[in-house]
Amino acid sequence: MANLPQALPPRRATRVHLANPTPAVLRFQDGSRLAGNLQIISVAGDYFCSWPFVPGKVALGFNFDGSTGYVNVPDSSSLHSIAKTVAVEMWATPKTLPAGSAVYLYSRRNPLTSESFSIYILADGTLGILLRTSSSTTQTGSKFESVPGIVKFGKLQHLAATAHTNTSIVRAYVNGNAVSLVNVFGPSSFSGTFSPVTHLYIGRREDVNVEGIPGAGYFLGLIDEASLYAVALTQTQIQSIVNAGINGKCR
Repeated sequence: MANLPQALPPRRATRVHLANPTPAVLRFQDGSRLAGNLQIISVAGDYFCSWPFVPGKVALGFNFDGSTGYVNVPDSSSLHSIAKTVAVEMWATPKTLPAGSAVYLYSRRNPLTSESFSIYILADGTLGILLRTSSSTTQTGSKFESVPGIVKFGKLQHLAATAHTNTSIVRAYVNGNAVSLVNVFGPSSFSGTFSPVTHLYIGRREDVNVEGIPGAGYFLGLIDEASLYAVALTQTQIQSIVNAGINGKCR
């Protein structure tokens, strides 16, 4: 297992140590509970997803149906502590999308008001990152995307994204391998702090009533072991999580 401090008890004995380990601010384990620095939240009223859970990379994962399933994470001081550095990583099996559509793995934003940090997939297999900081001049911020075909539909893979406002560097990884990104919208550089917002979703961009089905960006497929960090994980750290495989992370 990849060893991270402040962990839930390990489920197996084997360990793979992260270089310069760091605690996750938020982690979804076994598709059934929240852990880390946030309080464990009951199922009722706090997250909604397709039933039943399905086998993931580590035990069970969220099975999102592409139209109603998502996780709604309540706002907290832990989330607002993420100001200059961030990392999000997870295992995912996205299903094939209609041409021209986009789905969101992770979305930190206020609908119609401001972006902050989000990760999305396009129908052609492009992996994208959308972020806005205090240096951004528009509500939308900046988009960075990979070439098409980086994300494989119907296959379980590890996806990760990081950003650091002090260095103006945003990075993406697939199965621990760095993915080249191109600035496709907004300023190519950024600084300051991430825009302060109050909404965080796993598996969608926003409620369908805001901008309709296309704007909602509901994810179709499996998401497992999703974790959020208040630091920009290094490639070595992300690779160690990937190498841990079915043994999972214990923190």
